Amino acid sequence: YQQQTVVPLDHYEESRPPRRQGRSLLLSFYDRHCMLIRQAGYSKREIKETMKEVERVKRERMVTDLFLPASPIDETMERLMDTVKQFFPKKDAALSATTSKVGTMNC
Repeated sequence: YQQQTVVPLDHYEESRPPRRQGRSLLLSFYDRHCMLIRQAGYSKREIKETMKEVERVKRERMVTDLFLPASPIDETMERLMDTVKQFFPKKDAALSATTSKVGTMNC
C-alpha cells in the first residue's frame, strides 16, 4: 500500500491529457490478448474458456431475438391451454387404466 497525494478535482482536470477519441480507444485482438496475459495475469486457457462462454451467450441472445416476435402468440397459447385444462381436467389414473384394458386380449 502506498499513500497517494490528494489532488483537487479542478487541478486534475486542468493537468490531465485530453480524452482519447474514436479509433484511438480500440485495441487489436493481439494487443488485448497480450494485455490480459501480461498485465492482468490471465492464462491462455482462462481467456479461451471465457471466449467460448461469450460465444455461447451471443448464440442464446440471437435465438431469443429470433423468437421474440412470436412471444405474444406463445403466451396467448399458454393461457388458452390453461383455460382448456380447467374445463377438461385429466381423467383419473385408475379410470384410464381400466378403460385401456377393455378390448385387449390376454394371451
